[in-house]
Amino acid sequence: MNTDPETDARRGTIRHHRPPIPSRRSPRPAADPVGVDAESVNASIAALRLSDERVLLVPARGLRIGRTRDNDLVLDDPRVSRTHARLVVGGTAVVIHDLRSVNGVYVNGDQITGQAALAHGDTLGIGVTTLRFERIPHR
Repeated sequence: MNTDPETDARRGTIRHHRPPIPSRRSPRPAADPVGVDAESVNASIAALRLSDERVLLVPARGLRIGRTRDNDLVLDDPRVSRTHARLVVGGTAVVIHDLRSVNGVYVNGDQITGQAALAHGDTLGIGVTTLRFERIPHR
């Protein structure tokens, strides 16, 4: 199988419409976004921690994940559907919905059917990308 090194290097690259917020600490406590105004943090009850330790806040309106640029979190991965999954915030609960993706959504290694409620520390698998769901403690 012939591979193109440039294409291979870009596989798994994550692109964002909004830049992720770097974490202050490396030992992975609760998400601690830096450089975000207090109103955004207070309006968010959760975050996704990427494998490189960047943190993406989950806004009250939710978050859409997929391969196309109209998603909130864009994953450049051929195993990710154009619109793959959606995080829905309802009060204090956050639920991930599989938007009938071809390769599925995994929570803690198990493929979900339809939707699943998320708890602090859950691991999400979408394509080759692994994300960690974290609750943001209210200050």
